[in-house]
Amino acid sequence: MAYSMPHAQPVPNRDRLAVVLGIVATILLLTALLLMNRLESRYAFITLGAFVAVSAVFLAITYSKRPYIAFVFPAVVIYTMFVIFPAGAAFRYSLYNWTGLGPATDFIGFANYTEILRDAQFRGALWNNVQLFLAIFVIQNVIGLPIALALDTKLRGHEFYRSALFLPVIVSLVATAYIWQIILGPNIGMLNPLLEKIGQPDLQRDWLANTFLTFKLIWIVQAWQHIGVPIVIYLAGLQSVPTDLKDSARVDGANGWQVFKGVTFPMLAPAFTIVTISTFIGMFRAFDIPYVLGGPGGAPDGTTDVLSLVIYREAFGLGGIVGTQYRQGYAVAAGVVMFAFLIVAVSVQAVFLRRREVAM
Repeated sequence: MAYSMPHAQPVPNRDRLAVVLGIVATILLLTALLLMNRLESRYAFITLGAFVAVSAVFLAITYSKRPYIAFVFPAVVIYTMFVIFPAGAAFRYSLYNWTGLGPATDFIGFANYTEILRDAQFRGALWNNVQLFLAIFVIQNVIGLPIALALDTKLRGHEFYRSALFLPVIVSLVATAYIWQIILGPNIGMLNPLLEKIGQPDLQRDWLANTFLTFKLIWIVQAWQHIGVPIVIYLAGLQSVPTDLKDSARVDGANGWQVFKGVTFPMLAPAFTIVTISTFIGMFRAFDIPYVLGGPGGAPDGTTDVLSLVIYREAFGLGGIVGTQYRQGYAVAAGVVMFAFLIVAVSVQAVFLRRREVAM
């Protein structure tokens, strides 16, 4: 008995038209963005108008069978316009020796990237970012977690303490930096006069010009600014720990430390993952506080330099200082390297910490 092979279902003409219109809309959008990038606004707006018309027909055809496309499509367009295309354009500019003025014409390939790998300034800033992350990570877990545990006991006034500890998080980073500059500044600072009044004039110094202390003070300011975030995250994690498990451990004779070590802390693994990854990203994006307290040059003597300051300084110079160069191409390349580093490092952290969650 002969068996006939099943034939593939033919694609309806309506679906074929939708696929074609989707491809045409994508090409029109990319063309419009390229024309805008070349400052040819007249042709860009004409192409953008054609994209809108084709997209409207595309959505009208697909809405009956796939209505979700009408909701996803605008988000994809916006994400392409403001994330994907700028990222691609940034990589293109990183291949040029470009000052940021006029069109980029001096193509140098990957020379900016090879210079970055040899640049002691970039490596030093990267190491400072690593130190900043490690310091804030330790402070947030050594101080933030015990505070969250204390607040979870519903001690008297815990709602006030929770609000007060989270208050610095909602304060502008620039405002925070200036507050601490007023405290630590050598001329208008409040700390040195206070030390004199309590009889400790020998401790007076220029706190923001000390090659050993200044960057450590930035650790403290960053920790003060962000300590509320891990407290809230850990507090949410603690409130999700079943009380039955803790009560069972106490019935079995476990003391407070054993309950925390064997029950509470393993249940906080997801919160620990969130705190670690968010802290890592935040400290590698740090800019405002180092800029205000150390200046764009990473004073004193580059000890407060971080990657964001290097990128800013290469792109926009040092603000009127003679000999300042504007190297937008190099700055963009440094930003691309920083972005790639964060993607790889965060991915590795996420995989490792997720496995830890499963193991615990």
